[in-house]
Amino acid sequence: MNTKTQAQTFLEHLLMSRRGLGYLVGAPVALLLGAFAWLHATTPDGAAVLSVPAPAPTDRREPADASPFAARTPSATTQSAASSLRAQTVEVAAGEPQPILGQFITLREVREVRGEAGNGPIRNIEFVFRPGILPRRLFDDHDKVIAHYAPIDRNVPGAGATTVFFLYTVIQHDTDGDGWLGERDKFNIAISRPDGSRYRVLAYNVDELVEYRDDPVENTLHLTYRANGDLIRRSYLLAGL
Repeated sequence: MNTKTQAQTFLEHLLMSRRGLGYLVGAPVALLLGAFAWLHATTPDGAAVLSVPAPAPTDRREPADASPFAARTPSATTQSAASSLRAQTVEVAAGEPQPILGQFITLREVREVRGEAGNGPIRNIEFVFRPGILPRRLFDDHDKVIAHYAPIDRNVPGAGATTVFFLYTVIQHDTDGDGWLGERDKFNIAISRPDGSRYRVLAYNVDELVEYRDDPVENTLHLTYRANGDLIRRSYLLAGL
């Protein structure tokens, strides 16, 4: 009896259609390619290997927009982070508002709480505009140590002596590998406007800030510091900051 099975009928229709012919030809090829790729993705002992692309290296060079600006020196009137600190999230407390010369805003040092509130190193600075308004914080977190900060004052026509910038030395990383943030770590030199805005890092991984000098006539800051054994002298135009 010449009766076709369902499988035979399906096969005939498949061979007569272009789509079916492509499937019959393409499927074995795909299987062969898959097997070839699997063989090349196994180790000599037959264990499968998952290839994960390596992450692109991070570029930690100084931002291009920071290069025209200057850094500042430690102030003798501010307290440095004399004792080493663990690089971790810490409990902090804001101090009393301090006036900023020639400005209608004040600042508060946000210090680490160590035994008694306010006796730890500076972890942040708040710029207070007026009561009832949230202050502006220099940093979004408290993971850094502000070793020193100092005002840069100039004589402003009609206002007299006025703070026009703040200069900071900021310890951000445990560069000596002892598990603490302290004065033996390298620091960054940064600057901001007197209200904490336009914060810019001007030099990274500095060992010592030797000197800085502000030139109001040329609107330029001259900076001398040591980094990686080199004595570096640079001048930065402050226009646009």
